[in-house]
Amino acid sequence: MKYLILIFLATSVAGLRYKFHRYLDRSHKHENLIGSTYSAEMALGMLFVGAAGETAEELWRALNLTNREDVLGKFEDLQNMQPYTIEMFNYLLVNRKYKVKETYIKQVAQYFEGVIDSVDMNNSKAVTSKVNKWVNDRTHGTVKKLMSYVGPDVNGILLNVLYFKGQWAKKFDPSLTQQDYFHVSDTKSIPVQMMVMRGRFRAERFFHLGIKVIELPFMKDGLVMLIYLPTSSDGLDELEEKIQESTLPQERQLVNLRLPKFRISTKTKLKSILNQFGIQNLFSPAANLTGIVEDSNFHIDDVIQDAFIEINEDGIETAAVTGGRSPAMDFTANIPFAYVIRDSHEIYFQGHVIEPEWDI
Repeated sequence: MKYLILIFLATSVAGLRYKFHRYLDRSHKHENLIGSTYSAEMALGMLFVGAAGETAEELWRALNLTNREDVLGKFEDLQNMQPYTIEMFNYLLVNRKYKVKETYIKQVAQYFEGVIDSVDMNNSKAVTSKVNKWVNDRTHGTVKKLMSYVGPDVNGILLNVLYFKGQWAKKFDPSLTQQDYFHVSDTKSIPVQMMVMRGRFRAERFFHLGIKVIELPFMKDGLVMLIYLPTSSDGLDELEEKIQESTLPQERQLVNLRLPKFRISTKTKLKSILNQFGIQNLFSPAANLTGIVEDSNFHIDDVIQDAFIEINEDGIETAAVTGGRSPAMDFTANIPFAYVIRDSHEIYFQGHVIEPEWDI
């Protein structure tokens, strides 16, 4: 029995999510990628509740939002549904020359679990150090440097930070991990640490799409990782064009799984992406963010998303090695592949692995 899985489930922003992620795919075409349209929406929602006039209208059209009360309720619900193994943070830096409204500070804390900080942009070294420490603390030391310089003419920067390090429901046995080769292209191969497991998973080969798909569950929160594997090392671009229409089986089958260990950290400046979706006034002197500050000439200079993921053998339950005479599907992720991390409600992360890195 098969069911259709749409990579972008939230119909209200389906178009934005698809375009947003395809832009990320293309802009990081030759490098590893992790990104989250879900988290970017939350960050933009945080700005929307403080926007008015044309600025609010652009955000409203791009995100298909309604009124502020509905938005606050929506994002509070999303925060409550967010798995605790996924950590998301919004940090709005505001130039000290602007006075942030107390009502907005309370709204951001209550509905978005966000933090607003007024800083002296003239002291670039102190601001940069403060930002990098904040990010480092919230990514448990994995992202040590997000910014190298913050100029004195900056009005405001919104930082959207994500951290994920899940535990598998079925643990890979570290003693089986071995060095193998990952074929980046027909002419380039690199050594990787390849994890090995034999077990029952939801998995299927779709010949008409030229892909294999497997679902790997994490230990808690109903989270799973879906891995989309093309048939050749140069098939990732075509795969990512098809991915939102991929079908998955509900039935499990025996799989010989080989998956490389990898860590990915991706920093993306979102201003140029958001401009393409009609969000332009937010970044101009004409911005109307009077719900955030008392001054009328405040605008956002950029929205920066930094996401981190680590995939290794870690887990609690030991995976049973399933025997029997039934043939097993071979799923060897030794060429560039795409992945999604999601639960039954939301898609939290998407990306691809071009060249697995362990020490980054």
